[in-house]
Amino acid sequence: MKVCVVQLYKDRIDLTERCIKQNFYNSGYDAITCLVDDGSVQRYEGYNFNKVIINDKHKGISYSINQGIKYAVDEKCDAIAVLANDILMPNNWLQIMVYNINNIPNTGFCGIHCVESNGTQENINNIIVRRSENVYGNVIIPMKVIDAIGFFNEDYDPYGVQDSDYCYRMNKVGFINYYVNGLTSEHIGHDVGQNSEYRKMKDASLEEKWHRLSYWKDYYDKNGYKIWQRYLTKEK
Repeated sequence: MKVCVVQLYKDRIDLTERCIKQNFYNSGYDAITCLVDDGSVQRYEGYNFNKVIINDKHKGISYSINQGIKYAVDEKCDAIAVLANDILMPNNWLQIMVYNINNIPNTGFCGIHCVESNGTQENINNIIVRRSENVYGNVIIPMKVIDAIGFFNEDYDPYGVQDSDYCYRMNKVGFINYYVNGLTSEHIGHDVGQNSEYRKMKDASLEEKWHRLSYWKDYYDKNGYKIWQRYLTKEK
């Protein structure tokens, strides 16, 4: 299985470097790699990525993920793993994720959560997982999911509920979302309640975007769950 690992990067270079130095050397699986720099002040040059995409200004998470998806599609990958720049992954994380999606054919998001008890334990094809309607954090997405429902919705950018939106669409067309059982990641950039500029941006965007999720759910239910047309269709 050919996998593309997409590293998202928006400032916080110290956290980014910690994540790359761990996650790109302990994955247990060979993959092609892509860095999407979403308008960071300082360029990251500490790893030899197969592809580096640099946005001249801050576009947002969905926009950046979609850029990574486009690269993975062009490279004819079978799956794409999307990594935040503030989550440390356990040993052999990618090897385990690939095993799961190979053996659970209707996988939507397969993730490794920061809290081991998250989700409901379930046996699927003799694999114990923690099933959840919504899966957050670092995930792997089989390309068949992207073929079915398309790209992430950029209406939530720069930061919002794009993962909840994508999970809703996956659930509606028959994919299942789950966390790997027995493994945890470490969210080293957890910043709820902090007064940093980065946290202020996230909080302001979340407050503005949550109500959009209800609008889009109604839209999808009436018009279908696949989004191709929003990929890079507007400047921000």
